[in-house]
Amino acid sequence: MVSSVVAHRDSKTRIFVEMKASHRSTWQAISPAFRANAIENGERALALPWPSLPFSLYRQFVENGNRTNYETPYFERRRMLGSLVLAECVEHRGRFMAQIVEGIWTIIGEPTWVIPAHNKYGRDIPAHAFPLTGRPVLDLFSCDTAALLSLSALLLEEELAAWAGSQIIESIHHQLHERLVAPYLNDHSWWMGGTDDLLNNWTPWCTQNVLLTALTMGLETEERTRLITKAASSLDHWLDHYGEDGCCDEGASYWRAAGLCLWGSLHLLEAAIGEDVASLFKENKIHNIASYITNVHIVDELYLNFADCSPRAGILGAREYLFGKALDDPSLMRRALEDFKAHPFDSGNGEYNLFYRLLRLMHGQRLLDEKLPPPSPPTPFIWYPSVGLAIYRKGGYTLAVKAGDNDDSHNHNDVGSIILYDGAKPRLIDMGVETYTKTTFNDERYTLHPMQSHYHNVANFPPYGQEAGAAYKAHVISVSDSSIDLELNEAYAKEAGVARYRRSVAIDDTQIVVSERTEARHAPLLTLMTVDHPRREASALIFEGWKILFDRPVEATIEAIAIDDERLRQAWPDTLYRTTVAFEGEVVWTVRRTND
Repeated sequence: MVSSVVAHRDSKTRIFVEMKASHRSTWQAISPAFRANAIENGERALALPWPSLPFSLYRQFVENGNRTNYETPYFERRRMLGSLVLAECVEHRGRFMAQIVEGIWTIIGEPTWVIPAHNKYGRDIPAHAFPLTGRPVLDLFSCDTAALLSLSALLLEEELAAWAGSQIIESIHHQLHERLVAPYLNDHSWWMGGTDDLLNNWTPWCTQNVLLTALTMGLETEERTRLITKAASSLDHWLDHYGEDGCCDEGASYWRAAGLCLWGSLHLLEAAIGEDVASLFKENKIHNIASYITNVHIVDELYLNFADCSPRAGILGAREYLFGKALDDPSLMRRALEDFKAHPFDSGNGEYNLFYRLLRLMHGQRLLDEKLPPPSPPTPFIWYPSVGLAIYRKGGYTLAVKAGDNDDSHNHNDVGSIILYDGAKPRLIDMGVETYTKTTFNDERYTLHPMQSHYHNVANFPPYGQEAGAAYKAHVISVSDSSIDLELNEAYAKEAGVARYRRSVAIDDTQIVVSERTEARHAPLLTLMTVDHPRREASALIFEGWKILFDRPVEATIEAIAIDDERLRQAWPDTLYRTTVAFEGEVVWTVRRTND
């Protein structure tokens, strides 16, 4: 798909040269409010020391699994440099140049741009304790770092040369070639595609930053052509891996690193080859990839969250708007504009990415001035067969039921699980994921509670729950615009002896009805995860504003779960509740509002 568009095209020598700081008309056209914000961020960075990154922090990941202690100063360095660069481009008085040069020196001086968790030559192998410098690893953040340096060198090319001599640009470009361009062209990483490796968000995310690096530094024609060809091939491999329905199996927060970085890659390719790639935006699959994010939206920052995704999956902004604009997708444009107008100076987790911040700065006033497209009525039913995700919106409820299998990227063992919102109020929840550590991505992953089916809204057969892998899956008996019927027996450990687990879920404007029918060696135990504290009755759980009614008396146990992990606390209060309901063979339970 992408390869056919870029094949045999002559690329321009360099992209984004019109955005150089020396082109004052570009920067003077930015509105006063956005100019002031950029300078304020630069002044804040100007007052900070450059964080230290000693090896003692790097080795902590291998020693004790901690990622945060190294990654926090690592990303702060990149955030600071981006702030200083944008401030100097806006103000253009030289006030930030000394610290910009210091920041470039500091980042170039890092032995590796690869974070400790990714310091390895394969996907599912242990990381090395000491940086692999002889054969550079291309991970998400080494590619991000290269793009930051390349874009900084382009924007301030004349200013850097005047401040520190032309050697600084030569040094930056040498480092970029040695650490990114040459390894990209001459080595192979799993995320580039063309092998049996399953692809995920790494492919468009890394590819976007490889393109941004190479095309802003201005490579020779032969290398540039090889790089563009390889990048287009990687994007094709990724698109081939993606379902035609466009569902992101990694969840809403990873869509920004997956589908949205596809837009970034296409945007850069269009600038590089001097050809209109609008034909790609007519492809049905790309439309479906874009619309996924609005289809899983609840309200504000809240999204239906499966896999390693927080329910607070972040705000949308300039990139999402431009993606929607390219596709003429009014729902995506509206969603992005709503968030941007509410948070015009907040780029969320993208603050360390200069490209994203530059787009926000260049397009910010346009987005503030843009009128919202008319709202579209919510789609009452969406079915994503590639992942097995059914989404229903009826009577103010938003219900998601996950079929599929337990082999998703960033997988949780959650086949058959349910998420339910009443308006913006969470009723049945998916916890999401804790702060990433070594355990998150090694063979102990499923010892973590948020990854286990015992902590999702589905029945288990203690001590056995669901297992990870493509073989552990749901069979969809039927799916319609008001119900889904699943056979889940194959999702569980063989030792549980589950001969049958039929789960049927139906929704109308007033209630959700779930039928559980089981035949197993071990007694079933239904898990219900909630924010609200339930009150037990013989055949009901009563919450503030809603209730769960059972068709017979049941035995329920309520467990308070303290939420002290920093990442989980961004989404949830300090306590969640796990209610387990014992039943024999069959049970039907109904969710209703208290006054219904």
